[in-house]
Amino acid sequence: MDRRMPCDAVQNVSISQAGRQVCRFVRCESSYVFRGASQSELRVDCSSRGERAFGGRGRAAGVVGGHCLLLKPWETHGGWKPGERQGRFFWAQFSCDPVMDEFLLHQASELTIIHASQLELRTIERSSDDPLVIPRLFRPKRIYKMLGLFEELLETCKKPKGNFRFHATILLAETLRLISDDWLEHTKLDTAAPTSYRTYRRMISYLNDYYTEDIPKQNLEHFMDRKYEYLCHVFKKYANTNIQQYVHQLRTQRAKYLLHHTSKSVKSIAQEVGYPDPFHFSRIFKKIEGVAPQHYRDNGVHNHQQHAPGSP
Repeated sequence: MDRRMPCDAVQNVSISQAGRQVCRFVRCESSYVFRGASQSELRVDCSSRGERAFGGRGRAAGVVGGHCLLLKPWETHGGWKPGERQGRFFWAQFSCDPVMDEFLLHQASELTIIHASQLELRTIERSSDDPLVIPRLFRPKRIYKMLGLFEELLETCKKPKGNFRFHATILLAETLRLISDDWLEHTKLDTAAPTSYRTYRRMISYLNDYYTEDIPKQNLEHFMDRKYEYLCHVFKKYANTNIQQYVHQLRTQRAKYLLHHTSKSVKSIAQEVGYPDPFHFSRIFKKIEGVAPQHYRDNGVHNHQQHAPGSP
């Protein structure tokens, strides 16, 4: 009888992006003895050698060396032979926000690995992250690299110093990424970004660099080596706005900073962000922000401080 747990479900985990803590490392240990447990956090187990018995969810499995097992919060689990040596294994506890979603393996073809969205735009506040898909039970191809990450994670926890929690979270995230990448390769899912998406990202980089200048369509066509009509179609498809509107948003974003943090005149700021005519600048600014630049300066700092973190 095959005692190994079938890989019948995969998990969706959101991993930390700069400035937002969505994956929090809790602890890491290495052991030869598997004791019964039920924890409030997620847990990833990895057997380095030998076979380890596991029981949970009303069924049992044998986890052989090199396999990783992901346990959900409060999932009861324990060994077949509690208190006995069952091969060395590592385990790490962590939590994530948003919480994990579970789906069946046959739904894997429905996954969207590359999430092309407005989040690419510099003017959009990043409030979500792309998902990271983690199999419940899987043996990564790069097992020795993964075990090395667990060893480093364990050492970081044993001798805490400096930014050890941040370091541990980075190591955990890299471990989960390795498991996910190897699983995606194993399932042979098409995870390549389409050519149009790469064009879109390149176009955003160009606009982010030159938004304060006049950008004739001929210049954009020459830089992108594509017809302007095609570029407009691609940009609208992914950004849900047009190129000119995005340029206005970039200029307004810069103008808001200058209004808040400098004493420059509205006319000077207009010219600095790319509007020779200050009246045209004021019309665009009011259309986007709902108030004129001077009104924003007079009242914006007060409102910003009023709603600042920690303010009453």
